[in-house]
Amino acid sequence: MKTLQERFEEKYCPEPNTGCWLWTASLSGGGYGSFRVGEKKLYAHRVAYDLYKGPIPEGDGYHGTCVCHTCDTPECVNPEHLFLGTHTDNMRDRSAKGRHAGGCFGWRGEAHPGVSDVSDRQVREAMILRSMGVKLKDLAEMYNVSDSTIGDWWHKKQRTFAWAS
Repeated sequence: MKTLQERFEEKYCPEPNTGCWLWTASLSGGGYGSFRVGEKKLYAHRVAYDLYKGPIPEGDGYHGTCVCHTCDTPECVNPEHLFLGTHTDNMRDRSAKGRHAGGCFGWRGEAHPGVSDVSDRQVREAMILRSMGVKLKDLAEMYNVSDSTIGDWWHKKQRTFAWAS
């Protein structure tokens, strides 16, 4: 029977240019590796930290202790690319490196090329039309996105003043 570490080491591939160990097994919706230990499904980078650097302290708050990436590659499990921090530390690191989604109402389009074909200008335009009473369904069809995407933009618009600029 294989040890936990042996099972883990079968599921990543070292990337020679960056030094990342890229997870080749199951990925979460956010692109993070997923590793099953017994009945539990865990993030692979957290398992890597635990295996190679030691136990992750519990930490305070809803998020507890975060295992953050210096390489900013979610599927990386190289323990040398991982460090511990709070959720706030992780968000500060993200912002300092320019990885904050930004864009219109937290929408990721222009801030993350390839994610969407809709521009910030089109999102603002859609929100103006929505404020004039155009239905979500019609806007979704017009901008080739789902009703829920338009709804998300609208709800985020209500919480920010950025859309009016």
